[in-house]
Parts: sequence; C-alpha cells; structure tokens
Amino acid sequence: MVPSARSQFILSIYSPYCSECHDDLFSGANDTRPVVRYRIDPGTTLLFHSTCFTGYKAGKQISNDLVSEVNFSQLYTEIGQDVAVLTAEIASSSGAPSPILENRLKLASLYGALWSRSQPETALSMLASAAAVSPLATELDRAIPSVAHRYLGNVYLDGIPLVLDPDRARAFDHFKRGRATDGEAAYQAALMRLKEGSGVEQNMDEGVELMLQAAQLGHLKGALTYASYCERGRHRPLDLEEALKWYSSAADRGSPLAHYKVGVLSLRGTPQ
Repeated sequence: MVPSARSQFILSIYSPYCSECHDDLFSGANDTRPVVRYRIDPGTTLLFHSTCFTGYKAGKQISNDLVSEVNFSQLYTEIGQDVAVLTAEIASSSGAPSPILENRLKLASLYGALWSRSQPETALSMLASAAAVSPLATELDRAIPSVAHRYLGNVYLDGIPLVLDPDRARAFDHFKRGRATDGEAAYQAALMRLKEGSGVEQNMDEGVELMLQAAQLGHLKGALTYASYCERGRHRPLDLEEALKWYSSAADRGSPLAHYKVGVLSLRGTPQ
C-alpha cells in the first residue's frame, strides 16, 4: 500500500503554507475554500492562495494541465487514509520499523491533529517527538524537526486553552531551533528579537541576522523586511545594492511592492 497520490505532497513538503506568502492556507479541516495546486513534476507540488498564484505565474509559462484546485475538506480525509496506510506499513515491516517511516507517520498524524484543531494534547506530544531527527534520515526528512520546532513555537506563543499557558521564552527557543531549514521559524524568531516587549530580550543585531537568514531560506516577508533595513539604514548600515538584491529576490516571487522598489532603486542609479 502507498499513500494516496493526491495527498502525496503532505509527506514530501511538510508545510500547509502558501508557497508564495508563507501564510496559512486554510483555517481547519472544515475549510472548503479552494487552493491552487501546481504540480511542477511528479515529486514536487506547490500550494498557493489563488491570489498569490496569480502573482507567482506572472511572466512564467505554466501549463494549465499542471494546475488544479484543492479542496482541503476532501484533502483532510485523505490525510487520515495516509495515516492508516503508514501505520499498516510499520505493522507489517520485519524487525524494527524504519526511523524515517516512523517520522513520516508522525508527520501525517501530526497534520491530522493540528488541522482538525480538536486534539491539542495529542498534537503537542507528536510535535515534541517529531522535533528529534534520526541520523538515518534523508535530507528531505531532516526538514521535519525544523517544521516541528516552528509549530511548537506557535503553540507556546499562543498557548492552548485548558492545556498549555503561553510561554514566549520557550516559543522563541523553538523558533530559533527551527531556523536552520525553515524560513518561517527564522522570521518569527527575528520578529521576537527585534520587538521590545515580545517576551524575550531585545537584540537588534541578532534580530537582523535572523531576518537575513529567513530571506536566505526563501521567506518572502523576510526578504522584503531585510531589504527595507538595507534601503533605510535601519538596524544596519545603509546599503542600496544589498537592498536591490533582496527586493529583486522578492520580485522574482511576484511581490508587487518588491517590483516597485526595484524600479525606484534602479532609477536612483543603484548598480544592477
């Protein structure tokens, strides 16, 4: 048995976020709003808000055969099917189950618990377990701990009613631990370091470095924010060439603001 083809991406990209703006794609298992799915190849699927996909595809030649709409209510059901398939695979495996297979099961189960918003204690336990990485994991599977730490950061940032009180210091710790491969974790850690009263000691230098790391990991808001720091000389020395570099990076992902900024800086004579 293998996971259903339509929900295969859940076990490969580990993220229910828009590939363009990095915000949540939906609000829960009963959310029936369509989301654009773009299958680049059989092993690579990207998900977008419809408005974000419009900006993403601008200037690109994308075949309509590779683009479709996803209904998350249906997809949520498929996640449950995948959990059953992976559980059966582990049960039928000879000897000790593969650590990688166990991690994939944790991820699929974790999404079910988180997306339903109905099993907070189970989800929290799974997150803590998934935050550990096996030395046998593939490069793709090593993304699991970073995603798990980002989710744990969000959990401790907001708390869970009747289960867990907010703890901003622990939230920041998890965001930092997830920043190695997860742009959203780096971005959230940067915001907490930069903002006074966020629950952690303000450190502008570290905050700027974390924002740069988010940009380097492809985080759109991280790139725009870091570019603005370079453009205005805020929190770091003025550097219009560096600003143009990161605005251009954001513009390549379809940001209208970034396109405007690239035009403005180019008119000033900033080197291309």
